[in-house]
This record gives sequence, C-alpha cells and structure tokens, in this order.
Amino acid sequence: MAKAYRSAWGSSVGSQHTGKTVMSNDVRDNPYFLNLTPDLIPTEAELCVPIKVDDEIIGVLNVEHSELLSFDEDDINAVEVLAGRIAVAIKKSRLYGELHESHTRLEAIVSSMGQGLMIISPEFRVQWMNKTLEQWGHARLLGSNATDCGVLTANSAGLSVAKDVSGRSNS
Repeated sequence: MAKAYRSAWGSSVGSQHTGKTVMSNDVRDNPYFLNLTPDLIPTEAELCVPIKVDDEIIGVLNVEHSELLSFDEDDINAVEVLAGRIAVAIKKSRLYGELHESHTRLEAIVSSMGQGLMIISPEFRVQWMNKTLEQWGHARLLGSNATDCGVLTANSAGLSVAKDVSGRSNS
C-alpha cells in the first residue's frame, strides 16, 4: 500500500517518507518518478534530498535535469549541504518566531501591571520602559543617561533609585 501511495505522488514524497536522498539518473527507471508537466519541464534525471530539522523531515529539495546521467556524488554532497543549510535557516526562523511571541506576551503582561518599569543598561542608559511609564509622560527618558535625568543616583553604597517617576503621591 505504501508503495502505491509513494508512486502516486513522486520521488520527492518517497524521499520525504524514507528520509533518504534519492538520485535517479534515469527517471524512466524510477517507479516513483512523477512529472506532471513533461511538456514544460522535460526531466531525465532527478535528485531529491530531504530537509530535516532535528529529526523531523519538513520538506524535500528537488533538483531536476533534462539530460540523463546528470548527477554524481559531488552533486549529492552539494545538495545535501544546501538542504542542511536550509534546515538551519528554517529552524532559526522558527526559533525567532517563538522568541518574538514570548517577548510579545511578556511585554503585554509587564505593560498591564499598572506599575512603571524600565530597563537600564550597564552604561546607565534607559533602554526600555513599559507602556505605563510612557503613559505617565516619560517616553522622553528613552536613551537618556539614568543618572543625568535623575532616575538613578550614585552614592557610597552604589546606585539607588533617586525618585519616583510615577507622579503619584506616596501619602
């Protein structure tokens, strides 16, 4: 049954199903080869390399040629390296997306707290502040030196918060 499924869908699916590189230097000898557009793309040789992220096959890099016996071991190596680099790029893209989603969720939580929060760099620059501080009119502090703008003050014990920038009364 699996053979009929793969043969109905072509060599790329076969490569994706097995996780192995498939080289057909004469596609007429490959029972799994399928060309849906032979008039547009006359294919005589085909090289299919799975794209793997960790242990998951996420796609297949399919290279076709119009001449018989077009591929050799060097081609296999080159396309496998390319598939590996594509996999790394896809993995990094996925991780970046996950990181961005986490950052967005965290920022929404921090901004909804009702308390003003800011991040100050090791160089004492105000790098980030939540929406609460911006709503209180302190967006102008972004990029400023925290000691120059009076947010931090230096003393013998180190740095401390110099003032409450919330504008609220403590009484």
